[in-house]
Amino acid sequence: MVLLTAATALAQATGGVTQATPRVEGAVRDARTGQPIAGARVTLYPGPNYRYGQPGLMTTESRPDGGFTMTVPAPGPYIVNAVAEGYLPEGAAPRPIAVTTSATLTLLMVRQSSLEGRIVDADRGDPIAGVRMIPNVLRYQRGQLIPGIRPGLGTATTDSDGVFRFEGMVPGSYVFRLEIAAEQPKIHIGVNLEDIPSPDVGYGNQWWPGGASPTSEGAVQVVEGARIRLPDIRIARRRLLRLSGSVRPDQCNAGDKYRLSIFRFFGTALGGGNASFAEAPPASVPCETPFVVDRLSPAEYRFAAAAEDAPPADARVVNESVPVFNDVERDFYPMRNVTVTGMIELPEAFPPDARPRLAFRFSPIEGSSSSGPVQTPAERFQTNLPPNRSFYLTALGLPPPYYVSKVTYSGAPVVDAVLTVQPYSPDQTIKITISADGGSIEGTVSERGEPAPRAAVLAVPWPIRSIGGFPVHYFSTANEQGRYAVPSLPPGDYRVLAVPLSSWEMELQKPGLLSALASSGSEIALTPSGSVRLPLELKSLPVSRW
Repeated sequence: MVLLTAATALAQATGGVTQATPRVEGAVRDARTGQPIAGARVTLYPGPNYRYGQPGLMTTESRPDGGFTMTVPAPGPYIVNAVAEGYLPEGAAPRPIAVTTSATLTLLMVRQSSLEGRIVDADRGDPIAGVRMIPNVLRYQRGQLIPGIRPGLGTATTDSDGVFRFEGMVPGSYVFRLEIAAEQPKIHIGVNLEDIPSPDVGYGNQWWPGGASPTSEGAVQVVEGARIRLPDIRIARRRLLRLSGSVRPDQCNAGDKYRLSIFRFFGTALGGGNASFAEAPPASVPCETPFVVDRLSPAEYRFAAAAEDAPPADARVVNESVPVFNDVERDFYPMRNVTVTGMIELPEAFPPDARPRLAFRFSPIEGSSSSGPVQTPAERFQTNLPPNRSFYLTALGLPPPYYVSKVTYSGAPVVDAVLTVQPYSPDQTIKITISADGGSIEGTVSERGEPAPRAAVLAVPWPIRSIGGFPVHYFSTANEQGRYAVPSLPPGDYRVLAVPLSSWEMELQKPGLLSALASSGSEIALTPSGSVRLPLELKSLPVSRW
């Protein structure tokens, strides 16, 4: 899949001659062999974001030489995707390319694989029917190993013989979440622990490989074009556990209810999302009313509760980690969201047409997913954040050369825009200063004297600083001709390096690797409003299993 961002408007009619409208041309090729793929269906979608299953604007087929051509209907962002029999697109993320009057790109495809096996009882060896298997690809994202569902792959359910089969798998490291419909946890309202039978024995929700955790016992390695037959997967019955409690706010009025959720959480990658899996359907529970969650597999869970029908500024919330390795009795005490006021200091020359696009996102260092972007049509905005949580503040929609140069919260400087919400602070003001003296680094990435298309370019501030345990860095992707640009950089010292995009996605985000490799990057000192032209040689890294 390739993301297209229009860089210029349609050509204007000049001198009575109308110039050609922009078009996209390129080729569909086998990622491993480089051979052309004929008859691939190439579809153009509206951008900038792709939603799985959305309708396309137009479709064409690749020629015998793998080539294709499409006319872009109007300036703007687009997405191109290719579908070919027996193949799947390489990678999961769109790749940017600039369209002027024309653009050339290569769509790489990998041969799809299949996987089949059988699930049986660990003690008796009997096949287990009705097990729903949810495949997850394990990948490191900013230092954390996180399982993620690949769109379009779907699920499989074992038949009466315990057999399952997956088609259309791409290379990667896979783990599988196993669920049996009749054994799913449930939130029971208005009951106590003694009202729910115990012990409840069953398979429960679990992971394979891994049992309680998807990251503890390896993964299934799927290679390109493979037909994999697994040995029998043996899962054991065990005692399933219960969590009982109630939600006890400082005020409980008649009719006050809380929306309860309990889920498994497997880490947050800043800018990359998180992995969490609901263990039971959410339930609406009156405050101070007992509840029991049953059929929980032994593990650590996250319990969340939010007041229903309350204005965001008055909402009380719970978001706590709860280890469940025996039956647990525990009450939860929600706290009111904290209303913070953002104040933005803009340079006088900030372009007025960019002002409506400016927004800010608060990404938690640990916990649930990021907040939605907070639009800021004025120099002041308000948002509501849960107390005692740490967030990473990022600005969206800033045009070059503007960047966030300073952040303060409650009058104190915020290092690297990471703030912890203090519910008892008398000053809940976040001041954000935007500066106009950002610098840029640009150049060409080469490999053995030839341009290196789609290389990942990273500029790491030096000395290294970390957010959430991963180095602060600025990222760009080279185009098809190997040219790159990293704009809007704060002045300072950097180490700059280029690696294959696959190495960045699969290898370099492992703990410690970027920190170690950055020291060998090109050294530059970027002055205010400075521009550095820096040719880079691609650093080849072996891509190993996670």
